[in-house]
Amino acid sequence: MQKRGVQYIYNNVRLCDQHFELGYRTPCRKLTRNAFPTLNIEKGILPAQCEDTSDILLFFDDLFDSLNGSFTGDHIAKPLQGSVTPASPHKAKWTESIQILKSMKFEGKAYVPTIDGTALKRRSSNPPELKKTTEQMQDALKTINTVLTNKSTQKEDMCDMYGKLIASKLKKYFSAIEQQEVMLELDELLTKRIRNSLKQRPTSSLSAMSSTGSFDSTSPAEMHRLSLKHSMFFQIHLYKYHNGHFRLIAIQYLCQSKITYLLKA
Repeated sequence: MQKRGVQYIYNNVRLCDQHFELGYRTPCRKLTRNAFPTLNIEKGILPAQCEDTSDILLFFDDLFDSLNGSFTGDHIAKPLQGSVTPASPHKAKWTESIQILKSMKFEGKAYVPTIDGTALKRRSSNPPELKKTTEQMQDALKTINTVLTNKSTQKEDMCDMYGKLIASKLKKYFSAIEQQEVMLELDELLTKRIRNSLKQRPTSSLSAMSSTGSFDSTSPAEMHRLSLKHSMFFQIHLYKYHNGHFRLIAIQYLCQSKITYLLKA
């Protein structure tokens, strides 16, 4: 066959139950001794058994696509390669796949022929690999169902969510000293924003805030205990309502050692 060349193989070999001894490269693909030549199969010269084989190959091809999807790109031709959404076909595909995997079992002979002519004994009519795959698919489907059907009536506050996100990053990427420094920087930034916001508000709004007790000068004194164990700049901004206006009290300390300080608002 090798002497007849690639053109002969491409024009004449349609289906073969033997493997090539060597590798051949045709205009469309490379055939090796590990692959069945199936050129010109569009002519329809196939045994009836090939239909069942193609069904199971297509089943696993679609199943792998659904589990190896992508968040990017257009997947109109193969939607199972796209993202998992409530409207995507993934859930239906996985539900169907679990039932198919449960029903799978080996049929026929107890020994299976191999390429080199030897026969291998089939381990089990119900292989453990299929059982494990089915269990993992069930777990995956249960998880995705929980995610897709989780319609919480009470949405978490955005500030709370952002606070949790900042806290997790502080713990993950910073030491204890750096965590304190970052929190102090954030506090200073928030204080400046509050101060600018209060300056832009009309006096009537400030008076209304005072009447609600938010900034009542007659409220009990508030004690703030600040304990600093490490050297850092520490700035505290306090607001006091006095005669219809807010007065900023800014106290800045350069801490060189452990100190404890009391502030009265």
